[in-house]
Amino acid sequence: MNAEIDVDAETERLATLAQEYLQAMPVEVLVAVANEIIDLNAVAHAELRARGLDDIGRWIGFDKA
Repeated sequence: MNAEIDVDAETERLATLAQEYLQAMPVEVLVAVANEIIDLNAVAHAELRARGLDDIGRWIGFDKA
């Protein structure tokens, strides 16, 4: 049985979590992300693949990622 998730509350929770991580990010990197010098989406996808995960965080194994 799946519990219903309040999408707005989950989005707000994730945004808050992301902001907390961004506060620790060096200014140089944050500026590069803000100016689209670094594609943070591409970095996130690469990190998921490096962990053997698909785009929704499910384990699929390193050979399939």
